[in-house]
Amino acid sequence: MEKFSKLIFAMLFLPAFSFAAEKLPECTEKHPVAVVTAKQPEFIVRLSSNPTTGYRWFLKNADSGVTPMDMKFLPSTAKKLVGAPGEELWHFRISPGFLTVPRQFSLQMVYARAFEAGQAESHICEIFSL
Repeated sequence: MEKFSKLIFAMLFLPAFSFAAEKLPECTEKHPVAVVTAKQPEFIVRLSSNPTTGYRWFLKNADSGVTPMDMKFLPSTAKKLVGAPGEELWHFRISPGFLTVPRQFSLQMVYARAFEAGQAESHICEIFSL
């Protein structure tokens, strides 16, 4: 029974740990370009965020072949600050069929409140495949 429990744990939880364990190319506010390859078709979009204000990042537009896989919020390391900002990490994958030749992909993220319409901060990330 113990072996079965370990197997179930590995099947359910180890894929989630691989998101943090791998060093994937990153697109950030300061460096809005990431490079992917057929061997490494995944990348991270890392953006400053403060969900305590009601704002969060939303995927507005993405080229065909760009698939969102996961999103998580990393809180600030300043433990004593209530409502301190952190970062949103969005995990994306480029579909293998789109990596047969070098090309450029774009995606647009917007920082907004889901319950408000109007202007929102925008971030465009350019991804190049080699």
